[in-house]
Amino acid sequence: MLLSYRLLAQHRLGLWIAFTLSILMLLLLTLSRTSSLAFLASVGAMPFLHRPDHAHPGRLTTTTYLLAILVLLVATAAALIPFSDLLGQVISRISSLLSGDDPSLQERRRLMGLFWKHLAAYGIFGGYLYELNEEGKGLYVHNMLSYWLEYGLLPFAMFLLALLASTRTSFKHLPHPVASSAAIVLLFVLIALTARAYVWPFVWFAMAYAAAVRPWANHNNRPAR
Repeated sequence: MLLSYRLLAQHRLGLWIAFTLSILMLLLLTLSRTSSLAFLASVGAMPFLHRPDHAHPGRLTTTTYLLAILVLLVATAAALIPFSDLLGQVISRISSLLSGDDPSLQERRRLMGLFWKHLAAYGIFGGYLYELNEEGKGLYVHNMLSYWLEYGLLPFAMFLLALLASTRTSFKHLPHPVASSAAIVLLFVLIALTARAYVWPFVWFAMAYAAAVRPWANHNNRPAR
């Protein structure tokens, strides 16, 4: 995600399309709907979080970027044609979300339906790995609420505050390039957390990266001596 944004910020649209297409293809190969949709949403948000330069011909503009997005989507579809079986699986998994027939979605709904039951038992102090005793290995709530059940109310509140503070700091210092890239990464993380649980480690890397936004922005705003 960061390298994709960096290529875009440098107005290297050819390399950006090729690299972003490669990442999207890899995500589709994993059949991970959440990661693929979060990646597409983050890529689509890039022109709104990055200040386009309208004053210099040849520099990136929003129109140019949106055309590049269109080329990227067409190239993705064309690249998937030789992999008709994979394309069929991708379409099937996405359509099953709309129909509600997806077994994974049904299981996630069942586990989410048990959230209040487990919250009554583990809502205050948490119950790390409670799922081993309650439902079975890996059968935890598959979203950010899993942090609450695993760690308890206070750590969950601290997690939410840290996530919100990281997001606020990133958006507050836009359009600083570090802030823009951090905002894009955090957007990916926030979308992913609708279907990612406490075992997903990348949220911590995103918040650590966002912690660098304020020092970088303050450093660039210092008056020259």
